[in-house]
Amino acid sequence: MEIVAVTKENQADFNDILSEPIDNPIGQRFSVGLTDDGKVVGAAVMDDSGYNIEVEYLYILPEFRRKGYAGAFITELILAGAKRGGLFVTAEFPQDREGVEELFLSLGFIVTGRGNIYYFPQKGMIGNKTAKDILFKNIKGTVRPVSSLRGRDLNSLKEYISSLGYNGDVVTKSGFNPYLSSCVFNEKGDLLSFMLCSEYGNDIIVELLSVRGKNSTVQLLTFRFLFERLSEREEKGKLSEDGRVVFLPRNDDMVSSMIKVFEAVNLKSDDFYIFAARECF
Repeated sequence: MEIVAVTKENQADFNDILSEPIDNPIGQRFSVGLTDDGKVVGAAVMDDSGYNIEVEYLYILPEFRRKGYAGAFITELILAGAKRGGLFVTAEFPQDREGVEELFLSLGFIVTGRGNIYYFPQKGMIGNKTAKDILFKNIKGTVRPVSSLRGRDLNSLKEYISSLGYNGDVVTKSGFNPYLSSCVFNEKGDLLSFMLCSEYGNDIIVELLSVRGKNSTVQLLTFRFLFERLSEREEKGKLSEDGRVVFLPRNDDMVSSMIKVFEAVNLKSDDFYIFAARECF
């Protein structure tokens, strides 16, 4: 078994697997192929962000499946990630792929999240009537970006996050975007709700959201804030065509209502996905 870089010179060998070769062996994204005794077995596309090597795409030809090739290929990809200086290898895959989750778990990966993936619309994110009816109803509360919080307000957010069982310092971690993340306060200055977003490449990850009490409608203010920021990017031509919003639900009671919000702004859902990661060797 051999791992080879997919380049312009050998791209014809992998045309049935990869839509296009990525001849960028030292850049951010790169493709590799798997061969055995001169026969093409599979291929993968990797994304190198420096500390994290993501398996964006992995495919094994049907005639070579269930013969140990996938596990051996992933193991080689982990080694390749380590050689490039990566600290972690991550992957995402549809929940309904039989045996895939078990395969990654057997190779030392842990599940870091489960959620739906939504794709940005090409235009008119919050311009349709359904979106306006949901997002622009009269809801009491003042929404503020996390980037504007200082002192007492920032401590209130960290304490609220900690009370939910998470690390309050998540707002300082790499990838966290305080300009897309927001909080809702009442007229007394009490924190009512928040949404925390991270940004990786072209993806916006809605990692954590919560609302105090039974007035769940105030959560809509954080969604409106996020979509307004994305609409601003859209108007400036800075919204990636292949960008995605990844929603990682941690509260099952909130899932169905939040899905309605995403669909209202023309964000179409993909399959339910599983996200996994492990340290490089």
